[in-house]
Amino acid sequence: MNFFKRSKRIIKANSLSKLEKMENPLKMIRLSIQELKEGINDLDNDIKNLEKNLSISKQEKEDYLSKVSSWNSRAKLALEKNKEDLAKEAIREKLKFQKRSVSVDDEIKQIENIISSIKEKNDLLKSRLIELIEKEKYLNKREEAVKQREKVEQLLKTSQMEKFDQRYEHVQRLIDRKEAELNTISKFDDDTSTESKFQKMENEDKIDNELKKLKEELNEKR
Repeated sequence: MNFFKRSKRIIKANSLSKLEKMENPLKMIRLSIQELKEGINDLDNDIKNLEKNLSISKQEKEDYLSKVSSWNSRAKLALEKNKEDLAKEAIREKLKFQKRSVSVDDEIKQIENIISSIKEKNDLLKSRLIELIEKEKYLNKREEAVKQREKVEQLLKTSQMEKFDQRYEHVQRLIDRKEAELNTISKFDDDTSTESKFQKMENEDKIDNELKKLKEELNEKR
């Protein structure tokens, strides 16, 4: 029977709280979870084996009680037949199986007490296992958050950030250059528009002058 070995596991699990102060808490929790799972599995197997033994013992008790009843009936029958010696033999057999029945009954009570005790310890281990699994999840999240923060801090300290700055400055220079080009084009468009207005006005003056000359020529011929 592995019950006492399982008890040692429980004691060992209790001592882990002291070790947590000296070791990485997350590692200790994972170790505790592994040991608790093994301990629970072992206790479950112990309970199954004990329950099998309990079932066998109960069947033995039923068999003994049946024989007790049978030999008691035979003793009565022998007395009815005035065979006292035979009745005594029957009573001896009855007492023998009665004693065995009492012994098996004590064994049954002992097994039931052990099963009850193991189940109580097993429930305690399962409760602690659930608590440790929740703690592991919490610490995993905290550890991941710390890693992310350290990664960002490392990024800020390394040349990678300088590359980002240089790239940003390069892009900004490109933007400034493009804006300057657009401003130049816009100014050129404005200048071209003014030039075209003057050209149009000058062309109209030429047309007016030519029209005036034609009119004068016509007047002279008249």
